[in-house]
Amino acid sequence: MLNDIEDAMALTERNGIWHWRKVVQGHTFARSTKTGDKKLAEQIAALWEAEAIKDVILKGTKPVLLHSVIKAFLDARKGTAGHANAQVHLRHFLALPNIRMGDLTLAQLQGVIEKRRDAGVSRNTLVVSVSYWNAVVKFAEERKWATAVKLPRMYPEKTRLRYLTAKEEAALFAAIDPKAKYPGKCTRTDKARQDNTDLLLALIHTGCRYREIARMTWAQVDLERRKLRIHRQKGGVDNTLVMSDQLEAMLSR
Repeated sequence: MLNDIEDAMALTERNGIWHWRKVVQGHTFARSTKTGDKKLAEQIAALWEAEAIKDVILKGTKPVLLHSVIKAFLDARKGTAGHANAQVHLRHFLALPNIRMGDLTLAQLQGVIEKRRDAGVSRNTLVVSVSYWNAVVKFAEERKWATAVKLPRMYPEKTRLRYLTAKEEAALFAAIDPKAKYPGKCTRTDKARQDNTDLLLALIHTGCRYREIARMTWAQVDLERRKLRIHRQKGGVDNTLVMSDQLEAMLSR
């Protein structure tokens, strides 16, 4: 088995930094030691070589690149209800460098989650993203492709759902009424207010998420039968809804 390992520990210097490269049973490992001290670089390379031999020869793993694993994971779920949802969450991890999964650090993975949190994504959505990443790691490990860092499990927040009162709903529509008088009233703002009024009406009368309405096309609308086909963001299953009188009037207009 050890004949499948290159004899020399390949260290090359580029721009004053030593880089390590090793081939183990046809799998190439290459990393920067991030040091210009050759003696220290040799010590680092020795540790990496031992890890590579342990993973490939002793554990039987086949190191693969991050993007390939995510693609394989998604391909395996094509045709299932969760495929679209998995795509939504895992595309954020595709923004990471396309390196071996085993070379990913916890800090890199947590950076993906923190970036989304900073963008205003809810905790419950992040819980799902973490679950999908850990499922990708399990998927790779089951096939002996690679081992990788898992993200610490997150738990959903306990939230309470409260419906708008009729008074609150009326106040919302009044605040964006295009016919109302407001400072700086103009045609452009009136149009924007009308668009917002239509959007609010659609959200209230369908119970859909913003993106499900914002991405809707006319192909999903059947005015004759008063029905809407909704592409669900979560679950990937389409639903058909019957229009209310107000929703039909708005879409007909």
